[in-house]
Amino acid sequence: MRLFCAAVAILWSLQTGADLPKGAATSVAPLRDSGWIAAWGGEVVVLEGGAPAARATVPGFERITALAMAPDGRRAALAGGVPGRFGSAALYDVGERRVVTICESVQFKDVATCAGFTADGSKLLVGSADGTAALIDARTHKKLHELRGHTGPILACAVKDGILVTGSADRTLRVWSESGELLRTLTQHSGAVNALTFEPGGRRLVSAADDRTVRLWDPFVGRMIRSFRGFPGGATALLWPLPEELLVGATDGRLRRIALPDGVLTDVEAPRESGWIYGVAVRPGSSKGAVALAGTHGVTAAPR
Repeated sequence: MRLFCAAVAILWSLQTGADLPKGAATSVAPLRDSGWIAAWGGEVVVLEGGAPAARATVPGFERITALAMAPDGRRAALAGGVPGRFGSAALYDVGERRVVTICESVQFKDVATCAGFTADGSKLLVGSADGTAALIDARTHKKLHELRGHTGPILACAVKDGILVTGSADRTLRVWSESGELLRTLTQHSGAVNALTFEPGGRRLVSAADDRTVRLWDPFVGRMIRSFRGFPGGATALLWPLPEELLVGATDGRLRRIALPDGVLTDVEAPRESGWIYGVAVRPGSSKGAVALAGTHGVTAAPR
């Protein structure tokens, strides 16, 4: 009961506040000290105590579709643009709470949809709804390589130990080298691939898709290890906060936990999104922490 009441209190303050962005929140991440940062509608929003503490837009972006934190927590990459017309990436300074750079070397033909930093923060992978992706030098903001091969919009991307992975509406995952070479294509999904994430401290990858499955891979050799089912309407968001726990958001608004390695699937009690879940975040610092969801109606957050 205590958990439920706390969830309702924070959810109410976020959803009924007088100064909140409009539209869906697509990504959320914890800040190092306190609060959360989210891509929400056409803005990047810092939330503290259940209310916006700072808001910023990216010039030329009608929508910010994804947010990815740099490993040092000092910067965030913002993917976005104008759907059907233009896409690019920008960098946000967390300390100064402002957009500091637009990566003008990247000019997609459709909105950018995902982003991810390399482990040292020196490079940034960005994917687009035009079916291409780009690897960017995160310091000079110059495009290093362009990745072509998908036959549908890229919806998700992830980076680990010298490889780049993109997931697409064409139902495939593609694995690339940092030099831009296509290494392999993974084809076991039967629906659009919506989310990708690597395990903490490891090399395995999970993907979430519209085929109502989450699949576990070794992308370095191109092998699917196992699949998990039980996501009505499709799996849309992923977070792997602990080696033994995988969190999955779905189109039914429920957050589910996959216990590893046995694969037992259970519901997470709170919070719950009344629409689709697009992003999941957990505040580190304890075995449970706090969880936040980005979804159709904004951001909800609660202890768990």
